[in-house]
Amino acid sequence: MVNPATPITNKKASATTEASASAKESNNPVLMNAMRDLLLQGEYSDMTITCQGFRFCVHRAILCSQSAFFKAAMNGSFEEGITKTIDLPDDDPETIERVLAFLYVGDYSPKEHLLDLSTRLLQPDKAKRESPESSQAPLVAAEDKSTSSNSNRTITSEGYNHLDVYIAADKFALDALKSLASNRLRAWCNDNWQSVAFRKLVQHATSMNPEPEWDIYLILGKAISSHAERYVENGTKVPEIFKVSPRISAIALWYLAREKMFANKSKRK
Repeated sequence: MVNPATPITNKKASATTEASASAKESNNPVLMNAMRDLLLQGEYSDMTITCQGFRFCVHRAILCSQSAFFKAAMNGSFEEGITKTIDLPDDDPETIERVLAFLYVGDYSPKEHLLDLSTRLLQPDKAKRESPESSQAPLVAAEDKSTSSNSNRTITSEGYNHLDVYIAADKFALDALKSLASNRLRAWCNDNWQSVAFRKLVQHATSMNPEPEWDIYLILGKAISSHAERYVENGTKVPEIFKVSPRISAIALWYLAREKMFANKSKRK
């Protein structure tokens, strides 16, 4: 920030991991519902995650068998390993919920939550948190975000959520979730390349501290280069787009140069 010392503990962790993997791969409704209920009800939980005034009751066998981060925290001799509680003060509770949803049911939603976050509050007066939209914005329910009057905010939030999940997956050493979030972020960029939301996401990504992984820059740069001709056709001032982020613009130019090089080679053949 339990020692798998006995064969019994190892068997439990292995069985839970296999159950989780099986549920994800086969979409067995009985198994999926059982995994979902474990997260929703917190029954038999033996581990707690706290995050900015929120508490999540979870299961070591599920988290530690999939994440080296949580395994190291629970197996260590520090406070987390003793109290079986991990505090994540710098993380976003909504993102943590999406990470947990993936660990239990193999998926997450950028628009809504599997858990009712209002029931996870330690202290109701600490429900407010910072968000990309407003530094004083309260944590809002998914249905409030999906109304037509907030459609622009919803589109922007989806992009931010995929980015946040990717960063969290990298932190918690969850390669499968990282791959899923990466693919969804790439698809979101391809769908929203011409929107203000896309430009805001580019600005947000390049201003993050610490910086995100290079793959994020590649995804954003590729989205710009893939639609460069359409930007021009639609009368968009390309320099204006490129000024959003010099770094990502340089990557976009690299993609364009590479594609031109490959095209020239094909012509020579």
